[in-house]
Amino acid sequence: MKSLLQLSRASWGILVLALCLQLVINNAQEDEATNINLTMEFLDTANETEETLLMLTLSTELEECMVVSAYLKSSLPMDTSFNLTQTACLCNDSPRHLYWQLAANQTMTIEAHADAVPELGICPDDEAVIPIVGSHASVEKTVTPTED
Repeated sequence: MKSLLQLSRASWGILVLALCLQLVINNAQEDEATNINLTMEFLDTANETEETLLMLTLSTELEECMVVSAYLKSSLPMDTSFNLTQTACLCNDSPRHLYWQLAANQTMTIEAHADAVPELGICPDDEAVIPIVGSHASVEKTVTPTED
């Protein structure tokens, strides 16, 4: 009877240890570094007759640099004379600021996307990584033009 009681206590102890281990593993997976962080802002007020300046800030918490291709999408067609895609080297010690000037003559939603890409000639000495997970990020914002 005494050995049965000890076995019962041991199995409860093992169950508690297994539960704690599972919680620690789940928390460790959630605490992974963010590979690409994006913030988007309009630097001036949009009005119906003039263009507005959009700034996209990219940063990373990775120790290594990566080549990032950033592009815009709009909820409405945009008649632009510029390239909607820009490629840059992104390192953790130097966030990148990308700018687009666009006309917003009516309310629209702008999406900014950034992807880690395998492109040569962007980062110094072509030393860059491509993360296995977290190689894409996006942010969206609505711009509403003011009347003149």
